[in-house]
Amino acid sequence: MNRISNYRFLNCLQNYTKVIVWGHSIIGDYLYNLIVDAYPDLPVILADNDSNKQVEYKNQKVVSLDEALEKLPDAIVVIASFSNEKVMREILINKGVPSKRILYGVTKESLMHEIQVLWAQKCKKLDKLQFEVDLAMHCNLDCNCCSQFAPLAETEFVNVEQLKKDFKRLGELFDGTAERIYLIGGEPLLHKEVTECMCIARDNFQDSEIDLFTNGLLLKKMNDEFWSICRDKQIGIIVTRYPIGVNYDELKLYVQRKDVSFQFAGTSKDYKYMSNIGIDVEGKQNPEDSFIHCYEANNCIKLRDGRLYTCTRPAAIYKFNKYFNMDLQVSEEDFIDIYSAQDADEILDFLRHPIPFCRYCNQNEHRVAREWTHTTRNIDEWT
Repeated sequence: MNRISNYRFLNCLQNYTKVIVWGHSIIGDYLYNLIVDAYPDLPVILADNDSNKQVEYKNQKVVSLDEALEKLPDAIVVIASFSNEKVMREILINKGVPSKRILYGVTKESLMHEIQVLWAQKCKKLDKLQFEVDLAMHCNLDCNCCSQFAPLAETEFVNVEQLKKDFKRLGELFDGTAERIYLIGGEPLLHKEVTECMCIARDNFQDSEIDLFTNGLLLKKMNDEFWSICRDKQIGIIVTRYPIGVNYDELKLYVQRKDVSFQFAGTSKDYKYMSNIGIDVEGKQNPEDSFIHCYEANNCIKLRDGRLYTCTRPAAIYKFNKYFNMDLQVSEEDFIDIYSAQDADEILDFLRHPIPFCRYCNQNEHRVAREWTHTTRNIDEWT
């Protein structure tokens, strides 16, 4: 995709008296600052539909897109994302914003800035370990583009004895401290021994945030023992919202009445989009480039059978391989064995580097955001 320079981008704004930058991100913040510096008297709003990003930035509140459009009607809206441009443009048009007032704003300089920032962030060694572990590899909600490949999985649960060994080892290596631990899936509540899994996590990591990450469909079916363990072991509940007719406000109250910590994950209620993860089955991508543009790398660290992976993909690719009869290779260089690692520092150092498997992920041009639907299990959902 051809990108304009900062100079040409700013020239495009000369005839407008109001600007909305949509995307509180590295690129969005860069463009916002660029505009404010060039046109100090121009009203500019930074907007983002992720409620977690609606915070103070440069003495101004980041607001939702609807709030921004209400505050600055007739503003030109700058799209500050390359992977989500198409769907963001469609949303704007559906909200009545004419095409002439929509500007794709990813400039050459903003992209280079993002690469520099991401490289510094991704390759920085974590101060504390943060990781997740799948309690169930399959799910009761078939989402298109599932990053965990859950719709492709056979019925499969984590082995509790293996989990016990792995948590004991990691607890010893990291002195029972982690930044956060997610018990995830698939859908973790499908595991009949989910309470045992929660106890294992807490018993080995006393000084850590531990949350169960769920779609919430089974929460009201959980028994008193489950809720008692959540309270006693201080296990929080994080629910991802989907457009499936669930009353999530009611579900939140239900959990809070159990005296259990509750929060929603991801984006706001009116922004439910998935994204294919850009699998390149030929493995022709640049590993370093894929790594720095990957949200999960050195962030969604996956524990599976005594191994830690810097992201979900190499840990879960066996589901994709089996379903589509593929052979994407996972080598010993793609994970670190927690029983062979000498200490915590060796593990944290490994996780901050690209791995050979990164060559299979096209994190740049090929990722396409799309509205949430049930999966059709076509390979193009993931490639």
